Amino acid sequence: MSLLGDLLKTAGDAMRLSSDVMRYKLETRTRAVKRGISHIVICLVMGLVVLGFAGAGLGLLIYGSFVLVAHALGPGSSGLIVGAAAILLAGFLLLVVCGATKRS
Repeated sequence: MSLLGDLLKTAGDAMRLSSDVMRYKLETRTRAVKRGISHIVICLVMGLVVLGFAGAGLGLLIYGSFVLVAHALGPGSSGLIVGAAAILLAGFLLLVVCGATKRS
C-alpha cells in the first residue's frame, strides 16, 4: 500500500504544480493585458488633448485670417471669404484622406 500511497501523493503534487503553473501564466497574461489597455487609454486621452489644442490653434488661425481680411474688405465679406476657404480646405482634406484609405 505504500507504493500506491506514494503514487497518489506524487499525482497530487503534479496536479498542484500544474495548477500553480496555469495560475502563474494566467496572472502574467492578465498583467500584460492590463498594461496594454492602460497604454491604449493613455494614448487616447493624450490624443484628445492634442486634438483640442490643434482645434484651438486652427480656430485662432482662422480668426486671424478673418481679422486680416476684415481690415481690407469689411466683416461681412471677410466672413464669407474665410468661411468659403475653410470649407474648401475641409473638402480637400476629406478627399485626400478618403483617397489614401482606399489605396490601403
